[in-house]
Amino acid sequence: MIVRSRIPNRTPMVVHSNPSHSAHNAQPPIDMERLLRRIRDIPSLPDLINKIVDLIGQPEASASQIAKLISFDAGLTSKVLRLVNSSAYGFQRQISSVQHAIMILGFGQVRGLVLSASILKLFEKTEARGLDLEWQWKHGLQTAAVSRHLAHKFNIPNGEDAFSAGLLHDIGKIVLSVYCNDVYGKLMTGCRQQTINTHGPAFSEAEQAVLGLTHARVGAEVAQRWKLPASFIDTIRHHHSPQLATDTPELVYVVALANCFCATDLTDVHPIDFDHIPDHIWLPVFEWMNAEMDPRQALEELYWDVKNEVGTWPDLNEF
Repeated sequence: MIVRSRIPNRTPMVVHSNPSHSAHNAQPPIDMERLLRRIRDIPSLPDLINKIVDLIGQPEASASQIAKLISFDAGLTSKVLRLVNSSAYGFQRQISSVQHAIMILGFGQVRGLVLSASILKLFEKTEARGLDLEWQWKHGLQTAAVSRHLAHKFNIPNGEDAFSAGLLHDIGKIVLSVYCNDVYGKLMTGCRQQTINTHGPAFSEAEQAVLGLTHARVGAEVAQRWKLPASFIDTIRHHHSPQLATDTPELVYVVALANCFCATDLTDVHPIDFDHIPDHIWLPVFEWMNAEMDPRQALEELYWDVKNEVGTWPDLNEF
């Protein structure tokens, strides 16, 4: 559990964006209420997806029942089989049965994969500006893999949801890039020109300054609209502010730290700049480690443990 009273009182290490910069000022104001109305009008998830998610949530559900539903969708079938046959699982022989794959992956991971793939498919025929959906998918997969790794390492409550929550944490970016594409596309371009990492806290500050809301808020609104589990909504809403999480704080902290670790591609030879990880995200996690070493040293060792594990999965982005 998180003991916040023991967390040292230190100034968060945040890369500050400058909302007054011309790249931000160039954006026209948006009608907040109109945008939120458009978000609330987002189509519902397909009936098949809702049936799969509902079935996975039932205690008496079996892998064969879930496999039968997934098999109705060739795209979902392919993604489930690709994941189980990836280097992440290291099987010597090819897994060709969806039912067998579900038994290996676990219901939690399958639910996240089904939801994420369906969300991307929902928006694939719309115009998303400023956001590389392929890169976003890869970032989601890396964050999911790291979240699962950390959840297992720390044995946190709701750890079975870590992979799914990691996959879904940035759905607000996809929504904004579609429903607010001109402004959002210019914002992302401007931030990249200022070398502001679009997966870090400084980007959320820029979103708030320009749009009056963040992808975390938008993602949570959409997740509620789709009636996703409360643990997913909590993670989506607070993955940049885990100290505000209420339902599943340990899960949110794990995904928040995983997101920071994956702010740059884990397969990149260059490691992250640890000064860009805010204290309020990593110090509470250090509490769980209870390691007899300097907190910063513990953070760096944890990162290299993750990078050496997940960063060796070369086919992680092929799903």
